[in-house]
Amino acid sequence: MSTSTSIYQILKAIDLSYENQDFNFETTFDLKKLNISQQRLELLLENLIDDGFVKGITGVRSFNGQIRFSIATPRLTTDGLLYLEENSIMKKAYETLKEARGWIPGFSN
Repeated sequence: MSTSTSIYQILKAIDLSYENQDFNFETTFDLKKLNISQQRLELLLENLIDDGFVKGITGVRSFNGQIRFSIATPRLTTDGLLYLEENSIMKKAYETLKEARGWIPGFSN
């Protein structure tokens, strides 16, 4: 799975759990559904926090490199919400163009 897809899914999961007021780390970030490892989740989540896309979650790394997250009403910042919106629009445009490619003469593989 691509990194951008994983980032989108993580942000979407946080946004949905905020709307439903039901954040639970294990169920919100279901690794099987996200199709990523625990290490990848931790890295992406840490970066999303550092980049200002998420509030209400803080991460502290120990000397041995393990991260511990503290949770207090996780939610997206305006930048996080805009990321979701812009990527939803881009995904829809991509799917439309991909579909159109099949029915435009001379434009298929």
